[in-house]
Amino acid sequence: MATYDSQTEIANRHDFRATVSKSYTQSQSQTTFLSPSSGERLIVTGGFITTDTTSGRILIYFRDSGVVIADLYPNNSGQQTFPLETCLFIGREDDPLMVTTTTGANNVFVSLNVNEGERDIPIGTSTSTTSSTSTSTTAT
Repeated sequence: MATYDSQTEIANRHDFRATVSKSYTQSQSQTTFLSPSSGERLIVTGGFITTDTTSGRILIYFRDSGVVIADLYPNNSGQQTFPLETCLFIGREDDPLMVTTTTGANNVFVSLNVNEGERDIPIGTSTSTTSSTSTSTTAT
């Protein structure tokens, strides 16, 4: 029987050093959301986007690499929240996060969990150091 990690266990594997939040009340065109320190890279590990718009587009992305964090087309009336749960997006060195919206005068709130680091994290490898123990069971 397979065992699965809970959402909390998965989320706790990420190091939430900073949450950056910004609110926009008009359309944005390639607006810088957050820039890394010189020589560093941004690592997005979660967050959410909330809006009260019923149309338009909300695009969050890394400028240089083109990696898209969120590309949303809200179409419901009333408040909408789009969670970014248990994600891992890594920008290039000196690659800022950008925001582009076509939501007019409607409210858009973006909150992202962001780490800053200079290390390269290869895809498919773990960044945490954990020890494992094995146990054996004998049937009688």
